Amino acid sequence: MRIPALISAVVAILLLSIVQYSSASDQWPMYQANPSHTGFIPVTVDPSKFATRWEKKLGSLELNPVTAANGRVFVSELGYFNGINLYAVDAGSGEICWSHNFGEIFSVNPPSYFDGKVLVQTCDNSDDTYLRAYDAATGQLLFRSNHSAQWERYLAPTIYKGNIYIDGGSYGGMYAFDGKSGRQEWFYGLPQYDEWTPAVDENRTYAYLGEDSPQCC
Repeated sequence: MRIPALISAVVAILLLSIVQYSSASDQWPMYQANPSHTGFIPVTVDPSKFATRWEKKLGSLELNPVTAANGRVFVSELGYFNGINLYAVDAGSGEICWSHNFGEIFSVNPPSYFDGKVLVQTCDNSDDTYLRAYDAATGQLLFRSNHSAQWERYLAPTIYKGNIYIDGGSYGGMYAFDGKSGRQEWFYGLPQYDEWTPAVDENRTYAYLGEDSPQCC
């Protein structure tokens, strides 16, 4: 099953709530489901049997793309200096399990899921920009790793073999962080361009930089 990259967050919540996941490999833990961003999960569905299970209004802002794992849907609001929230929603009932408000901040970006953690980048210029990890069950902050930026937006972090890869940098670049501790592993400078996330395989990380040439590192 492939789900389009550009999909309404509200529709995604309704759709993912009616697909029955049977294993960790059937979850939607990051942008386009996996580190290669293929958008493929090994699930067969019959669209004629789709029905709305629930509908939930989350605040007053638009929503970013969701991630789903272990019976919950995680989604952040698409806002601009107006009290942006991150939500954990029960995939079966639509009830809010927990939420976190980031206050007056430039951007809270789409979340990913890894090892019981919800990972999300928040951006508010270089002094207040972080990769954050929250306990997926409770919403408790587990770590907060600062990285450089200006006023930017990002796609959801990419997870590969225990590391977290993100877009960042004051003048463009890519970071790698340890997925357990949040420790920065490395940074690689790239042309300044935002709203992307790395693709990762066994040997390289890849960045598509729009009008600039695609690069790997």
